[in-house]
Amino acid sequence: FTVSDNIGDYYLVLSRHVPYKKIDIVIQAFNNNDKKVIIIGEGPDTKKIKKLAKSEKIIFLGWVDDDSKKQYLSKCKALLFPGIEDFGIVPIETMASGRPVIAYKKGGAMDYIKENVNGLFFDNQSPESLNSKILEFENKYEEFDSKSIRDSVEKFDKDYFYKRIKGEILKLLN
Repeated sequence: FTVSDNIGDYYLVLSRHVPYKKIDIVIQAFNNNDKKVIIIGEGPDTKKIKKLAKSEKIIFLGWVDDDSKKQYLSKCKALLFPGIEDFGIVPIETMASGRPVIAYKKGGAMDYIKENVNGLFFDNQSPESLNSKILEFENKYEEFDSKSIRDSVEKFDKDYFYKRIKGEILKLLN
């Protein structure tokens, strides 16, 4: 994943379109906040969530290839992660691209998102709670440092893993 100095004017959702991902919350929020969101992904809920969109600033791209995905991740203002996941690889990929994550404050995101370092949490799965956190983010956007964000997820990098596991094996052999 690459870090870009050229940040776009959009928030990003990268997700399979299924009910527990809570993309409907994002759409309802962006119907009311006059900001741009790009939604990447497909799934059984695609038609349903598209019908919720009332703003032309809510853009559905469907499925994109890996190179395009990496470009969108590295240039988004922030990834929006409104569902509850055990882990969630997309936020890690986003932070590896140097971009922050705005996530619902439950589940696996609590293990790797550090408030005001690599992201922010919103407290309720509601459009109002998400919009409140987006407004807060807009006011402190400049405080997020791409290098610090990327460094915060270094432990998930395969090279880091191999180095650490090799070190542990060498300790056991000595």
